[in-house]
Amino acid sequence: MPMFTVYLVKPDYQNAERYVEAGSAVTENYKSIFNDGVTTSTSFYISTYIASKEIEVKKISRSASPFEVYYRETNNQNPWWKGYWRMPEQLENQSVDVLVTLGIDGRLFLITHGHARFLINPLAIEYDFGLKTALNIIDEDKIKSADLFTPSEIALRTRKQVGKKTKIEEYDINIFNSLLKDVAGSVVPEFEEYFKNIDGADSIKFSFSEEASELVEILKRLYSKYELTTYRQKGFDWIDNFRVIKDKSLIAILDAKLIDAVNAKSEEILLSIIEIEDNVIPVYYRFVNISRRFSKDLNPTAEITKYYEILIAANLTVTLEDIKRHQILTRDMNSNKDLLPQKIYQCLYYEVTHDGKQYFIESGSWYLVDNTFSRTINDRLDDVMASSRNIPFTYNNAQISLEARDRRVNKEYVFNEKLTAFLATTNLACLLDTNLVIYQRSKIEVCDILYSEGDSIILLHNKYKYGSSALSHLFNQGYVSAKLLTDPDFRQKANAKIEDELLHFPIDELDRSTNKVVFGIISRRNRQGKFSIPLFGKISFDMICRSIDLIDFHYEIVFFEAI
Repeated sequence: MPMFTVYLVKPDYQNAERYVEAGSAVTENYKSIFNDGVTTSTSFYISTYIASKEIEVKKISRSASPFEVYYRETNNQNPWWKGYWRMPEQLENQSVDVLVTLGIDGRLFLITHGHARFLINPLAIEYDFGLKTALNIIDEDKIKSADLFTPSEIALRTRKQVGKKTKIEEYDINIFNSLLKDVAGSVVPEFEEYFKNIDGADSIKFSFSEEASELVEILKRLYSKYELTTYRQKGFDWIDNFRVIKDKSLIAILDAKLIDAVNAKSEEILLSIIEIEDNVIPVYYRFVNISRRFSKDLNPTAEITKYYEILIAANLTVTLEDIKRHQILTRDMNSNKDLLPQKIYQCLYYEVTHDGKQYFIESGSWYLVDNTFSRTINDRLDDVMASSRNIPFTYNNAQISLEARDRRVNKEYVFNEKLTAFLATTNLACLLDTNLVIYQRSKIEVCDILYSEGDSIILLHNKYKYGSSALSHLFNQGYVSAKLLTDPDFRQKANAKIEDELLHFPIDELDRSTNKVVFGIISRRNRQGKFSIPLFGKISFDMICRSIDLIDFHYEIVFFEAI
């Protein structure tokens, strides 16, 4: 049965050519539905203009179909969609790239076949259309798969899938720190006469065998479902912890804050790239449309610092249009071809507060964090920090980095060495970083530094603040260690790693009230002169605190300022 993939276009984007020629001059319409390099024109000037941007010219043709159909030919014979859309052209090759535009009740829909999604301007798409539409018409007891995303250094998604369709509760989803990106399953009876299953992400996908006129009616009904909040009564209300912003004036304010942060070379911004599906392919990355001087440079990792370096070297102060034009390309090192072009704007993750509310940008969309949800996790963090200790340890971060490089060890290890020496001047202290306990076939780090403070034993875990992912690892490490220390067998194995017997854990019974888990975050202050934790790091901390409470350990947070 034919498969359809349908996107909804944002109201302010136009079904118009991306490139417009006036004499020998070419201007670019950034509000076009067509992506970079896509054109129906055979103009030499347009082709030259696109080539000057160091991106591929994607030549498409307009069909004589009664529908507005664009296609791009490759090799093989006529496909099923040629007859469906009544295209009269005698195609000698099959086009796997087909884009159909349908205007319905004042909104523009895009239907793709093959790989035509790459012909679409990604900034023109309503990114919650497919997901919310699918959630509103899906049978919540018959879900086949769910794709989740936690913003971090790399946009690595997790797919939860079961052998049979079942309730969402069976997927063991962490609803507090996950963005639901894709859901697939069976539809409610109301839609069963049209199709049995639906897959919703930024688009909706379904099989459909009726005429095109019937498809138009189905899209009307699907759009009406998109505007509903039925999903909240189906157990998906948690997706509103993070709500997509559509208010243009608010988006403009948030974009302006983002641009200020980029130009200030803020370390709070993460470059979050989409991984290619085949992770066996060796890849490098290159930045284009910024400076021709650096466009051929291949980088083993995609990091915001490299983007900043190029901006500084090219003496550029960026605008919003710039970061929507600048791209990062994933290069297949086997074939020496670019696989996945992504706009910098789509790849930025940044958090900002405006009018007392918290927002973040991810995949080119701004999200509002639910106020109650945000207040809960911030209150927990504020309470912990208010009662946490201060360790007056000063150090030179650059010197530690150089020493770590010369010794070929992790710089956190060097930091922990120096901090242990500092603590040992007034307390019993033991360095346990990398000194792992083998327990039930797992390697467990009791803590980075174990030291005494009066009658208390402090388990200090430290981490440089590289992002939410690193902090989540830090918090989880502290909880796992504390949980295992409730086991006498683990305490005995841990004691074998501790040189000073005065720091040994009692084997018979552990007084948990005298043991404290302290999370040390090595960081710099933000522009307001304060220490901060990324949103999803706060969420991870809140969850870990709930778990540590259950085993009656105390916990604190301490910041070490990187200077």
